[in-house]
Amino acid sequence: MLRQKFFAMVCFTLWAAVITEAAPWMGELTIRDERVWPNGRPGNYGMVHYFVDEAKNEDIPFDVTVQVFADGHPASEVQVEVFSNVNRRDHAKVWEAADEAGQAKSYYMTFPMTHVGRSGSNDVYKTTLSARRTGAYRLTARFRIGHGPWQWHNDFRAGGQLQRDCAIVVSPRKVLNLAMYEANPFVVEASEGGQPNSAVRSRILLIMTTMAMTRSI
Repeated sequence: MLRQKFFAMVCFTLWAAVITEAAPWMGELTIRDERVWPNGRPGNYGMVHYFVDEAKNEDIPFDVTVQVFADGHPASEVQVEVFSNVNRRDHAKVWEAADEAGQAKSYYMTFPMTHVGRSGSNDVYKTTLSARRTGAYRLTARFRIGHGPWQWHNDFRAGGQLQRDCAIVVSPRKVLNLAMYEANPFVVEASEGGQPNSAVRSRILLIMTTMAMTRSI
C-alpha cells in the first residue's frame, strides 16, 4: 500500500514538472543595429537612443528578435508580432485598444516576425524596423498559437520578474552639437554679504542683462 502511494506521488510530481516545463513562454526581447548596438541591447525594461536628421530623411534600421517557447507547436502554427508606436507621433492618442492597432490612423502598429532559428528549446523570431521620426516610443512583442488568444511579452517572467516594454527614444541629430548649462539665478550674479530683499542678491533680470551685454561685445 505504501509502495503504491509512493509510486502515485512520484508520478504526480513528474506530471506536474512536465506541465510546468511545457507552459508557453516569450522573452529575450533584443534590439540590434549596426551603428549603436551591434551586439544587441536587451529590450526587457531597456532603452535605445537614436539620433536622426529628418530634413535629410535619415533613418536607422534596427532588428528586433524575441524567443518563444510554444509548447511543442511548430513555427507554422505560431504567429509572432512586434507591437510598437515607433515613428507614429503624428497619430498619438491618450488611449488605443490593442485590437485597434495596425490601421492607417492607428497610434500603434503591428509588425509580423519571421522564424529564423532556435536557441535551445525556444524558437527565435525576427523583424526589422527603422527609426526615422523623432519622439519617445515603446516596443513590445506578442504571440499566439493557431487562432488562440494573444499572449504578450509583458505577461511572462524573466529572472523572477514580469518583463517590461522597451523604450525607443529618437532625437534630432542637431542636439549632439548643443551645450547645456545650469545656473542658479539666486547666486550666479550675487555679491558677497547679500541680505534678504537686498539689491546685492542675484536676479533673473541681472542674468538676462549680463547675457545681452555679452552678446553685444
